[in-house]
Amino acid sequence: MSTCAPPRIFEDAKYDYVFRTTASTTMDSVALALYAQARMPSAKTVGHINPNYALGQDSWRDFIAALKAVKPNAEVAAEQWPTPGAGQYAAEISALASKRPDLIHTSMAGADLEAFFTQMRPRGLHEQSKIFAPLLELSMYRMGAQLPDGVIFTARGTNGLFAPASPVNDWITANYRSRYKDEP
Repeated sequence: MSTCAPPRIFEDAKYDYVFRTTASTTMDSVALALYAQARMPSAKTVGHINPNYALGQDSWRDFIAALKAVKPNAEVAAEQWPTPGAGQYAAEISALASKRPDLIHTSMAGADLEAFFTQMRPRGLHEQSKIFAPLLELSMYRMGAQLPDGVIFTARGTNGLFAPASPVNDWITANYRSRYKDEP
């Protein structure tokens, strides 16, 4: 399982042999919660917009559990569970904006995250709440200047953006860029 991020795929099933080549979203969620405590100690409220399937549910569960472990008085102000692939997030953005949480967690990825960011930027949601997006790395190169300033994110372990330099990684990266005219 090379990119299966939800922990339940590994922990809730029984396999004779299985290994995961990257960490689960638990690591990302805990790291973001610890960052929030360290950098935003006065934050009291949190909201979220997460896709309503295993990835979103697990990521949110782990983030809020970790956040409450380090900030026991953290209050969930808004919860949004859009259908994956919905593409339109005006209602969810309005709901989050009206509650004005200090932090907003989103594990949306790819086109869903790009659509959410594109739709929320003109409304300034990222200016009133700090956005925590553990899967942003997957979209950041495509979004370029459309990426809102100040978004906090993690990366999928020691690969992608944070992959250590090595002959194999350098070869893969160069060939991918040459072939697809994009970042791997």
